[in-house]
Amino acid sequence: MAKPRKQKLTIETIKADTTIQEEIKALLDTCPVAIQPEKKRSKQLETLLSQLHIDFGKLQSKVDAVFEQARKEGFTDKEIGKWIREEMKEEYGSTTICRVFERYPEARQKQNHTKKVSQNETFEQGIEDGTSDVPSAPDATSSANVTDSESVEPTPVVFQIKPEGYMPEDLEKYDKTLLIKIAKYLDRQNAVWQDECMKWDHQIHSLAIENKKLKEDYEVALKKIEAFRSENRALKDAIQQFNDNPKEYLRLQKMAHQLLGSLS
Repeated sequence: MAKPRKQKLTIETIKADTTIQEEIKALLDTCPVAIQPEKKRSKQLETLLSQLHIDFGKLQSKVDAVFEQARKEGFTDKEIGKWIREEMKEEYGSTTICRVFERYPEARQKQNHTKKVSQNETFEQGIEDGTSDVPSAPDATSSANVTDSESVEPTPVVFQIKPEGYMPEDLEKYDKTLLIKIAKYLDRQNAVWQDECMKWDHQIHSLAIENKKLKEDYEVALKKIEAFRSENRALKDAIQQFNDNPKEYLRLQKMAHQLLGSLS
């Protein structure tokens, strides 16, 4: 008996066959992982991320603001940490980037750390295995002849950071080269700040002169207003006298006209 030919599923066949629709619905209901739409970052979150390279002194507070907003939008600390590292990698060193994640351990980037074995550990391990080619340790007499200059000093830690990414509390840990770079960077910043201060001082001086002139104009305007008020009071008094005794006012006016006529 020939096997029935399988029907090719298309949108039209699914719409036309209710049995296929029920089977698809049942599969979706039993699916262990719900299909979630891809989340997108809001404009506010994008703005906060873009401001991470501005004003190093407020870097930690800006990072905190990014975490707070991103958590509200449902993102994980791991996702947030990845975005922050991408924004900061061009402006800051790895040490500074690690420090901003001290409050957010889940956001830290996992690193492969290789165990450093000291010379003494290698020597002891070789003695136990019988494979060490390290010469035997010198006796007490020869050890006494070793000077301080021949002693092995620890390798200094080299911080791979940019001068603008330095941390004040770590200054004593930095090497000489990095400290020189930081000093030059601070000198440049100081020159910029001095220029800004001079500009502000000039602007303040100009505003003070303008303010003084405005005060003088204001005093002149007050005197003019007082003179207008005096004239206004005199006119009011004259009008009041006319209203109280109009005949006397008209008599005085007639006398004044006669006087002017005789003079002419």
